[in-house]
Amino acid sequence: MVNKLTHKVISNFSHKFNKNKTNKIVKNMNTKTDFINVLLKSDYTQDKKKTYTNIIDVQSKITDQKLSGRCWIFAFLNIIRYKMIKKYKLAPDFEFSQNYLFFFDKLEKANFYLSYIIETHDVSVETIQSNDKLVKLVHILDNLTDDGGCWNVFVNLIEKYGIIPKTNMDDNFHSTNSEELKNFYNDFLRKCAHKIKTTPKNELIKNRTSILNNFLSECYKILVVFLGEPPVRITWEYYEETKDKSKKAKIIKNISPLDFYKKYVPYCAKNKVCLINYPCKETPFFKHYDIEMSFDVLGEKRRGLINAPISFLIDATKKSIANNEAVWIGLDIEKYVSHKNSFMDKEAFDYDSIFGFDNAMDKCDALNYRQTAPVHAMVIKGYNFNNSKTNGFLVENSWGDKLFEKGEKEENVEYDGTYYMSESWFKDFTFEIVVDKKYVPKKLLSIINQKPTILPYWSPFGALLQKKISNNYA
Repeated sequence: MVNKLTHKVISNFSHKFNKNKTNKIVKNMNTKTDFINVLLKSDYTQDKKKTYTNIIDVQSKITDQKLSGRCWIFAFLNIIRYKMIKKYKLAPDFEFSQNYLFFFDKLEKANFYLSYIIETHDVSVETIQSNDKLVKLVHILDNLTDDGGCWNVFVNLIEKYGIIPKTNMDDNFHSTNSEELKNFYNDFLRKCAHKIKTTPKNELIKNRTSILNNFLSECYKILVVFLGEPPVRITWEYYEETKDKSKKAKIIKNISPLDFYKKYVPYCAKNKVCLINYPCKETPFFKHYDIEMSFDVLGEKRRGLINAPISFLIDATKKSIANNEAVWIGLDIEKYVSHKNSFMDKEAFDYDSIFGFDNAMDKCDALNYRQTAPVHAMVIKGYNFNNSKTNGFLVENSWGDKLFEKGEKEENVEYDGTYYMSESWFKDFTFEIVVDKKYVPKKLLSIINQKPTILPYWSPFGALLQKKISNNYA
């Protein structure tokens, strides 16, 4: 039976709304300001974000991904640079080159997706008869080389290409405003896909490598034009602070990015592990998972995800911070967050008084119904667990140290790039962490040796892979 929305029914909706005076007050307030300002409880204690019992012992400047979806790269490199700053006594503004990894991420994605197009040569995009293979192919063509990524991709990139200081390959207009690059690059790859599909199969099989490399050569050209060309060897000059606060000049000459990573960077990616919290009956805890058709660096090892109760993620995070090691996290930055006031806490917002209901669902349902997903990556640098009312974490973002008021591009709001995250918020909206294996129980670590259960490509845990651009607004 069709439920027709009649004018009479809509009139009843209007009558019901307008007879409630509170609705009118809320409407008048909300149409003149940001919705977050209306929802915030005036008696919410904001000073609790300032008290932490354990904080990473390093001074570092906030980084800025700007209008790009490189949060996952920034978060991982931030963790590594904390160690670098501490070991070499570097200035707080030291950074690794995000642009360098961004370049090779885009190139590897092109190789991955063009290879997939070849593997699915027999699947026609012209048909109107839907089938599973066609749906997957269309998913590939829709997403192609978006900016997003994950732990597995990051490890394989740095193990293959190494990392370099930002001074050796700085950001430019297109790495910090990636939309034009993404659109042009993806259109080129779709044209390549069409050429592959229209090439006779026997010719494709015979000349697969040369066909692929010809396309990838053009991809390389596009990336160099937009992002610059990655250096094959680097020289790094830096100043090390001495005990008397003077600065001593040092230099590392003529070294490859991979050797630089292996010899001078105090970080071993292979010793890390990714824990997720996917609390659904269909995805039992204490199992090894992977995501179908998730982009990877072809020819390199895949590292899966260990699904565990949220208490395991909290415990591993605290142990890591207590040992002066920051933690990479995948979370939902769009839920119960005030950027202007720098906190993530459901208790700060009052939906019920305004609407008479709250949109909150339990974590499993929220994931499955796409109400939430790990759409952003950040770094946990500290925590406080002395008082149950102020238990929480210190989280660092990569949106710089300035945010714009919505609609007021000339006026910057006060923002230091960090947030207070309540313990309850962590439980509801943090979905994955990357920590050293030594902070994870051996019984849990052994799960990674099991054959992984493959989650479908449309799983909510694939959200970070399709990351578009950041949203630097309060």
